[in-house]
Amino acid sequence: MRNLIGSLLLCALSLVSLPSHGNGFFSYPAQPLIDAPPFSHHTGRPALVVLFQPECPHCLNQFRAAQSFANAHPQIAVVCLSIRGEPQDLLRELRRARIKLPAYRSSPALLAALNRPETTPQTYAVNAAGAVVAVARGTRSAAQLAALVADTWGKPPSSNVSQSTRPRLQQSYSSYSVATSM
Repeated sequence: MRNLIGSLLLCALSLVSLPSHGNGFFSYPAQPLIDAPPFSHHTGRPALVVLFQPECPHCLNQFRAAQSFANAHPQIAVVCLSIRGEPQDLLRELRRARIKLPAYRSSPALLAALNRPETTPQTYAVNAAGAVVAVARGTRSAAQLAALVADTWGKPPSSNVSQSTRPRLQQSYSSYSVATSM
């Protein structure tokens, strides 16, 4: 019970609205890595954004789960976004993971808007309007990512998502938005 209360308190303390910027989350600057399209290319469709950093022991598993989810659910954009690291270190991690997901090096403005996350992996659910609508911290399986999408957008992406695979979201943010200009 103490851990649950502590988690809820930590979550409440981290609840921060993203400052407004252009047309939402994907209007922030981010440097494409390994032939990724411009970050703004993902505007206008729902997305899962997986935060990573070099030398993260859990990010490799999260990359693989995200790739599996993306293969099964092409209607949802899945992108990887670094929270720190030099391009050569980020490229090394991506090559080691052997994924085909678009990946980006975040900008100071984007990190500030996300309240400078310190831990990885984290997965942000971003709606088609560019608003962050949910955040899941920690490693999630492909089934748990599917459950996150189902919990966030109200419909299961496939019929094989069971209640037991649903992740416990630390917070669902209905007002965590980045609409309008900065």
